[in-house]
Amino acid sequence: MKNAHLIIIILYTLPFLARGQEDLFYRNYTTQQGLTSNLIYDLFEARSGLIYLGTGAGLTAFNGISFKLYPSAGLRSFSVHEIQEDPNGQIWCLNFSNQLLYLEGDSLKVFDKLQAILDGAGTVKSFLLHKEGIYILCDKTLYWSTYDGQARELLRVNESWLNNAWVSLIRGEQEDEILIS
Repeated sequence: MKNAHLIIIILYTLPFLARGQEDLFYRNYTTQQGLTSNLIYDLFEARSGLIYLGTGAGLTAFNGISFKLYPSAGLRSFSVHEIQEDPNGQIWCLNFSNQLLYLEGDSLKVFDKLQAILDGAGTVKSFLLHKEGIYILCDKTLYWSTYDGQARELLRVNESWLNNAWVSLIRGEQEDEILIS
């Protein structure tokens, strides 16, 4: 009886083992294939199916065939990361000079309504888009802002580890729950 169970287990696992031996297909893209920069900080797939890349040259979209770099005027740094999509399908990201950016039409714009707060808040660590606004985590402060720029301080964090850590804001299980990881 034990041998019969062993044979049945082997027969059921063989197809899975054989399937695991398939060769994976991948394609390597560099600037030679049209990628705007070989330095990539972030990768995000939008609901539209476009792949957005945060590169050293700026925000780039990939449609599966070609790359598109979005022009951006008024940026202190072209390198972007933390790419996200809001509930309306608008793409947002950060650059390494504490500017919160959003994609409008075919160009990347600075969200100027918050820039004075962000300039005085230290390093922007992370942000999280919500249907009604944006959570922004800076060195020691968590801010909330509506999309029209009405901002307020939510929480002061007096932990020294936050200054030296790579942190992110992530959604919790509840609608308005956020976690700092």
